[in-house]
Amino acid sequence: MAQDQMTDEMLLQAQRHAAQQMDLDIQALMRAMDERNLTLKSLVSELQNETYWDRQTALRSEIDALNAQSQTDMIQIQSLVNKRNQALDMLTNLQQKFQKTLDSIVRNMR
Repeated sequence: MAQDQMTDEMLLQAQRHAAQQMDLDIQALMRAMDERNLTLKSLVSELQNETYWDRQTALRSEIDALNAQSQTDMIQIQSLVNKRNQALDMLTNLQQKFQKTLDSIVRNMR
C-alpha cells in the first residue's frame, strides 16, 4: 500500500511538472504568434502601398508563408492544450484517489 501511494505521488509530481511545461510551451507559441501577427500586419500594410508587381508577388509569398506557419502553430497549440487537459484530468483523479485513501484511513482510525 505504501509503495503504491509512493508511486502515485511520483506520478502526480511528474504530471504536475508535465502540465507546467506544457503551459510554458503554449505561452512561447502564443508569443511567437503575436510577433508573427505584427509582422503580417506590417506586410499587409506594405502590400497595400506597393505599386511594383514583383514586390507585390514577393510580399504575398511572404504573407502566405507566415500564414502557413501560424496554422501549424495553432495545430500545435491545440495538441498541447489537449495534452495539458489530459494531464490535469489525471492530476484531479489522483488527488481524488488520495483524498479517498485519507478518508478511509481516518474512518478506520475511529
